[in-house]
This record gives sequence, structure tokens and C-alpha cells, in this order.
Amino acid sequence: MVPAKSFDYSDERYRTLFANFGFACLKSQAMEKQLSVLVTGISHIGSVKFGVTDFRSALDANKQTMGALIKSLKSKMTIPDDLEAMLSKALDDRNYLIHRFFISRGLQLGNISATSEMNAQIIGIGNCLAPVGKGVFRRIIRQKTRREHHEQTP
Repeated sequence: MVPAKSFDYSDERYRTLFANFGFACLKSQAMEKQLSVLVTGISHIGSVKFGVTDFRSALDANKQTMGALIKSLKSKMTIPDDLEAMLSKALDDRNYLIHRFFISRGLQLGNISATSEMNAQIIGIGNCLAPVGKGVFRRIIRQKTRREHHEQTP
């Protein structure tokens, strides 16, 4: 790993790299929160006495990791294969980004010309971590509510 003091943080290429990394992390946190909302909501469908305050409390108490949230979601409903593949890839990419990206590229970090390739990879991961734009969660919710409606219809 390159010592932090060897970076010229005023160089726009480093500033862009770290800004893109931060934005990809933000997308990861947003996806994790959306999964948490989805799992919490699905867990309490049909609970008449489960109000907004109860929902917020349950959401605050939900401290599961992204992987655990995906497993929990899969235990509560059938997820179409294409959506499951997207969630699995997003989880793998998120874990790589958070736990290994800079460590695996540590020596390249000292080479400012390598930042373009690193930026491209971070942007690609960030795009994978924004499945809401692709309708993943909307499709899951529609599927769940349709199934619930069919189960309740005589």
C-alpha cells in the first residue's frame, strides 16, 4: 500500500477518484437502506396494528448486512432469476468495493496515470449498485403485492 503522505491530493485525478469512490459507497448505502425498507415492509404486510412509528422502530432495529437482507428477502418470497442475479452481482461488487478495492490496487494508487482505469471500475460498480433505476425493487414489490392479492382472492 502506498503511504498517504505520498499522494498529491490537489491533483484533480485523485480528487475525482476519491469522489467517485464516495459516490459509489453512497449508492451502496442507499441500496442497503432500500433493501432494509423492503424486508421490513414485507415482514409486516397485513399487520393492522403496525403503524408508521412501529415501522420506523423496526427499520432502526434492522441492522442486517446487505447479504443478510438479501437472504431474508429470498426467504420471504420468490425472486425472479434475473433479479436475483442482479442482487447477487450488486452484493459481490459492493463487497469488493468496500473491502478490497484499494487494497487490491494499492501499488497502482501511487501511479496517478492508473487512476483513469480505477475510476472506470468504480463507476461501473456504482452503476451496478443503483438497481432502483432499473426497477428491481419496483418489480419485487409488484410481484409480492400481486401474489398477496391472488392468495387473498377466493
